[in-house]
Amino acid sequence: MVRDYLAANNDADTNSVVEHFKSEGIEINEQFVYQTRTHIKNPKKRSSTNPKAKSFAKAKAKTSSKPKMDHYDSLVAAKRLLESVGGDLGQAKKSLDTLTKLIS
Repeated sequence: MVRDYLAANNDADTNSVVEHFKSEGIEINEQFVYQTRTHIKNPKKRSSTNPKAKSFAKAKAKTSSKPKMDHYDSLVAAKRLLESVGGDLGQAKKSLDTLTKLIS
């Protein structure tokens, strides 16, 4: 989620990133944002001499045929569903079970 937010808001400072997620009900600290920025700028590279690393990368590429789901958006949607049923987790589960039956 933080990577996606930083990609969309390149000029956002660390405090504004922390405050944005805090307003969404997600608590992160500044150190996490700093580390995420470091990993974005300097991703670890796999050694080209390691055959296991190559086969792992190929296998991972083959299994990722499904489009990646944005987990942040999913969490926000789940939070909205919970709010729409009055904050009752049991009622939200019943609603999802009913929806599953309707879809299948």
